[in-house]
Amino acid sequence: MVQISPAPNTDAKTPKSNPKDPHAGDLEKGLKKPKIIPQPSRSERSYRDDISSRDDAELQTLARDLLGKEPGQVSDNWAKVRMKTCAQTHDKTLGRILKEYEWLGPMIDHLLYNKLRVVQSTCEKSLAELTVEDGVILGRMFAGHLSTSVMGEYAIDAWICACPCLDEFFAKEPSMLVMFEKVADLLLERVSWGLKLRCFTGAILSTADISTDIFMLATYFYTDGQAKFAYATLAMLSVSIFFQLCAVVLIQPKTTKLKDYMVEISSVMFFVKPAVDAYRVASGNKTKEGVMASPFLEMTLIKIIELFSECIPASIVQIYVVFFNEGGSIAAYTSIFASLMTSGFICATISYDFDTSPTRRKQVADFYGIIPDHPIRRALCFILLIALSASFLLLKGVGLTICIDAADSHTVLYLFAELAVYLIYKVARNDYWYWTPGKGFTRFYISTCFRVFIKLVTDFTCIIQFRHPNEVGSVYFCLSTLYNAIVFPILAVYYWDKTKGPSSIPAHENIEDYTFAYQPSSMYSNILILQVFWFSLAIGFFMTIRRSHIQSFCRDNTTSSNLKKQFSRTNEDFIKSNVLTYHQDFHKGFVDEVEAWVLEGWVEWHEHKPKWFTKAMKKAVPKGMREKADKLLMDRKDELDKTEYA
Repeated sequence: MVQISPAPNTDAKTPKSNPKDPHAGDLEKGLKKPKIIPQPSRSERSYRDDISSRDDAELQTLARDLLGKEPGQVSDNWAKVRMKTCAQTHDKTLGRILKEYEWLGPMIDHLLYNKLRVVQSTCEKSLAELTVEDGVILGRMFAGHLSTSVMGEYAIDAWICACPCLDEFFAKEPSMLVMFEKVADLLLERVSWGLKLRCFTGAILSTADISTDIFMLATYFYTDGQAKFAYATLAMLSVSIFFQLCAVVLIQPKTTKLKDYMVEISSVMFFVKPAVDAYRVASGNKTKEGVMASPFLEMTLIKIIELFSECIPASIVQIYVVFFNEGGSIAAYTSIFASLMTSGFICATISYDFDTSPTRRKQVADFYGIIPDHPIRRALCFILLIALSASFLLLKGVGLTICIDAADSHTVLYLFAELAVYLIYKVARNDYWYWTPGKGFTRFYISTCFRVFIKLVTDFTCIIQFRHPNEVGSVYFCLSTLYNAIVFPILAVYYWDKTKGPSSIPAHENIEDYTFAYQPSSMYSNILILQVFWFSLAIGFFMTIRRSHIQSFCRDNTTSSNLKKQFSRTNEDFIKSNVLTYHQDFHKGFVDEVEAWVLEGWVEWHEHKPKWFTKAMKKAVPKGMREKADKLLMDRKDELDKTEYA
């Protein structure tokens, strides 16, 4: 989230070691007994640090009171009555602030109106310079940011980045930030565009993809010579259903009733799971207690499973049938289009949501943030991401089907060889293990599955999120993408020509006695058209994103080196705590720094209880570090007890 920016406290002095102090030895090692807390910078403290749970509940009530039971129809009378009522009811929270800032009332008025319109994209004025007219502009700007965000927090963060004056305002009035976030969440639940439109678009695409696949399955069964494609499609659908069922069952808490299990299982079996998930997310359903994933994460997981096990394989099969088995019907082209668009939409959604997350932008600022904050440019980036992945899948699919027609057994060997090169590359760089915690065979199994899965999905969709060092890595991602877009399709046509095309005919035979489905020249032409189209989209995408983040496509970091870099360059505990979510092996190279940080802050974290310092985070601290830290905590408590007794 956006952070407070008071000036750092330069008057704080390092305490001297006391020989009678039980923590004296720790101080000499660079560890402080109680950590002296300087005034944090904007990147070091969250606005909501001082918001108690009681205040949080009051702000939630205030947000609901501002919106009312139904979406407000803004008029002068409605705005005045609503604002006056809320100001009187919540005098300490809102009334006082409305009196102090004359522009705030008009801003809230037009923010609640929440209608998309063309307005200026930024506001460069300072807080002291804001007028009533500026408040109107700020309020009108918010709808654009809300339309391109999946959470209220995301919209608020983009709004603040576009208007630095709001950064000043929320630094002085942190309760207003929490209130606006809650208002944004409520607006997302009510409006028909934005998150709801995106969720239901994804659900419609997924349902259309499944429906067309089932139709093509029946068509293949009733067409002579195409039964093998029917069995292949049936196998893909079965694998997709199996993995979705596994995910649904594992996500549910142990206390789930049999009836609820049957509802979830039925939604998968009858292919309505995408629509069910979209409804839950769009309705603002909260995460149930004990559930391993929120409705949004569950929807994302199901989409990834669908992408890997159904969309990509089905596209390959159907492209092959159209190209080489005279299956070019309208239904076949429709099914291919549905699979391509569904794949592109899923890939774009994953990359977009990861990149626009305020938390991730804060934790890994040099990687996340390529998508600009302007709502129109954000929407354009999202559309380009869909088109990039869909066209790349078509390009790769055409090349692969040409290889399959030339020699299907050799194609399988080629895919295994390509995968083996990638795994050897990871092993050679000591980057094979996946970042998630685990031990023994479980860790090997998880790492292997994720490495293979991520590599295959990247090779077919060029999903930009997977350029992360935890996944494929930027350099390998770019090289692999360029190879699959340029070299592979050309090699595929050349190989086909030499094995089944005109070049395969012996010189002593008459080539006119043979017929070919395609001529190599037409294949090269079609491949070239697809390549030009994809590169045009890529150029458009790079012209739209932030120039400062283009370098994130050419960094040669491993998971371990990237983690060390993140940990070393910040003084904020929240960002440093990200290291604890990784397997211990990844911070072996700087374990002393991690241990010093844990021991230095352990007492303070227990006293102040920052929101990131959860039970899960405490448990993630390595056992040896935790024992030393707990000893410091006990010594601190003993010292306080002695002081109180004295």
